[in-house]
Amino acid sequence: MDDRVSSTTEELGYFLSYSAEGELLPAYTLTIIIRDVPTEAHYDPEAIQLCLLTPEQVVQRTKLTRQRHPAHERRVCPGPIHVIDRLGKQLAFFSYGGILHCAEDVVKSVFFLTSSAPILEMGEELNSFPALLAAESEAHLAIIHAQWASNDAGFSQRLIDTEPLALFRALLATIFHAGQASPALFSESPDFRKTLQQWVERWVVGDEEVAGLEVLLTPDPENHLN
Repeated sequence: MDDRVSSTTEELGYFLSYSAEGELLPAYTLTIIIRDVPTEAHYDPEAIQLCLLTPEQVVQRTKLTRQRHPAHERRVCPGPIHVIDRLGKQLAFFSYGGILHCAEDVVKSVFFLTSSAPILEMGEELNSFPALLAAESEAHLAIIHAQWASNDAGFSQRLIDTEPLALFRALLATIFHAGQASPALFSESPDFRKTLQQWVERWVVGDEEVAGLEVLLTPDPENHLN
């Protein structure tokens, strides 16, 4: 079993963590633990739904369970992640891409999704900052996706090839500038606007190397109608 699961945290069903030490880049990790026997002491995951890159280099929505999980590391496509327990209750997360690794022993499987970009925990509040940021991220990705016409595979490949932190920062900047151009856009969510500005100041402002979303994801002419 992976030594990242300590005696304290392995009693949980899932947790988010951050490490700035001992890594080439800071890493955000979503850890999800699926057990043979539910603890009934907390949320007990039974399945995970997310988009992965298959060995055939195809991006596919995949359901992972204790019995069905990848034997090797898989790249994760940016987008929503749903964790489901035995009662059908779902927890929603949003990632900007990363790597999925699974470790197991005789009683449980532990899934690690590691990313250079923050992983958003949506919660149950639809107007929370993570939920609104994820919704805005998906909306702007959909705008770029439309430029790829019928080439869904090409867009998915470009998306999964984009470094997660670069994508996250580009989306932050794009969403912020959209709000600046149309003040009414977030008029009903002043807390979102305030927190978004704080995140932009932390992640984007002052860094001349932040690439725009169009630069990262706009299709090359030869890929536009393939």
